[in-house]
Amino acid sequence: MAISIEQQPRLYSVAGHPVVIGLSSDNSAEDGFRFRVHIEMSLVTDHVTLFVPPQGAVTKIDIRSLLDNRLNDVLSGTIHSQAGGGIYGDANDSINTVSVSVTEWWLVDGILTEADEDQESCEFVVVNGHFDNKTNFNPDTEGSNTDYAFNLNGNTKRFFSDRKFNTHIWDRAQSFSITPSAQTIFIPSFESDYGVLGFSNNNDPWLSANIIDKIQVTIYAANGAPTAYTETIGGGGEPLANAFVYPANLNASTATGIVKPSNYPNWRFYTVRALDSSNAAVSALYVFYNAELYGQSDCKHNKVRLAWQNSRGGWDYFNFIKKNEESLNIERTTFRKLRGYDTGGNFDYGAYEAGTTIQAVKATKSLTITSDWISENEFVFLQSLLVSRQVHWLQDDGYYYPVVIDNTDYTLARERNGKLKNLNLKLAMANQYV
Repeated sequence: MAISIEQQPRLYSVAGHPVVIGLSSDNSAEDGFRFRVHIEMSLVTDHVTLFVPPQGAVTKIDIRSLLDNRLNDVLSGTIHSQAGGGIYGDANDSINTVSVSVTEWWLVDGILTEADEDQESCEFVVVNGHFDNKTNFNPDTEGSNTDYAFNLNGNTKRFFSDRKFNTHIWDRAQSFSITPSAQTIFIPSFESDYGVLGFSNNNDPWLSANIIDKIQVTIYAANGAPTAYTETIGGGGEPLANAFVYPANLNASTATGIVKPSNYPNWRFYTVRALDSSNAAVSALYVFYNAELYGQSDCKHNKVRLAWQNSRGGWDYFNFIKKNEESLNIERTTFRKLRGYDTGGNFDYGAYEAGTTIQAVKATKSLTITSDWISENEFVFLQSLLVSRQVHWLQDDGYYYPVVIDNTDYTLARERNGKLKNLNLKLAMANQYV
């Protein structure tokens, strides 16, 4: 065939990283030759067609800019409070299936004409994530590096979260026979916390080394007694899915036999882990410990819970439990009008008449929040919050308000003595108050 796709994007790509297609043709010397690149995306109805001239032996096209902003506008209002008859559901509103078809055209009698050849095509999926700027162009998204790999096939692999094993260490873990290691990830959680853990339930064709088959939740009651719930999810094929495993989601679940923190007063912690078909661990052990019991609550202030789309295309969460304040920034447009009126030949006006008149009012609500005392690794974790384009202020009922972070710089606290610090952020509501 005259036309070839020499380089294809990763089957599981991120929108914040170059998405490159390499094309070649043995007809590129034809007069006015062009590659016609037609791009279709599952989340939008508009299609994009490019006519690209050849550039050397292999023409390389980065289509990242076409995909980058097409994953932000279709989220439901209950994405964080999902629950139901099972422990997981698809997240099709946060992933784009991209189809690319390529044909070749050149001038025939002065008219750009399609060649009488079959087209070449490729297909891949894109999540709204990014790789660190220290990453090479083509990291192994199915390898052993847990920072880049999306597949779940080992006991240190992560769900689609930027939380790592050293992001937060629970100081009571070892007293409950949990040894902090690369296999454990700690998440302080209140029973009112909603949230989801993203993952892929697909091993063909997008992630061939993905072998998740089950999700297991084990809760430890006040007396330390464990109760487990395991749900088989294998074979669903969802390229992106959400596990409804935060405390409030579990409490709202209607799944038969699922463990609900509300049924275990003063529960200590519960664990979440992905398993394969033989019950071997294929993810790290996520430990959700009771923040109300173990030093994460502040009786003086109401917590502010933020959610954001992270570098892996999933969702992360953080509770800001210290001082928080709401403010209203008001902008008024006014004009002056002449006071007075004609009273049968005489001019008069009353003191009740306004000269300065408000024509329009624009008001934006802002929120200033403060974290608890956090470590250097938690500062590193929160970097993804600062660069996320999707940030939500979660409410107690599971709904959220979209917000924009006003902070434009971020200083990473690095202390050799391990000193803890607070983080202060200022948020603006993404929609005007008036």
